[in-house]
Amino acid sequence: MNAPFLISQTAEQSGYGSDYYKVVRGLTEAEIEAARAGTPVYFRADRSSRGALDTNWRTVRVHGKQTFPRVPKADAVTMLRKQTGLL
Repeated sequence: MNAPFLISQTAEQSGYGSDYYKVVRGLTEAEIEAARAGTPVYFRADRSSRGALDTNWRTVRVHGKQTFPRVPKADAVTMLRKQTGLL
């Protein structure tokens, strides 16, 4: 992954698992604009994704005015774990 990226210190996920609404709250305007422009914006959720990656890292997807959490791809999770030292 050679593209620049951001790690949000203020973002938090609302809604998990089978919850109908899952959104990201607490993003700054700069982080929202970066995600809208295609720059990866990552944050740590309160809960693990379980499954194959078993990670707390999430990436932000912007659709209109809404921001949605997604589990990043395996190479992004590996890169984030190496750079931050956090699972």
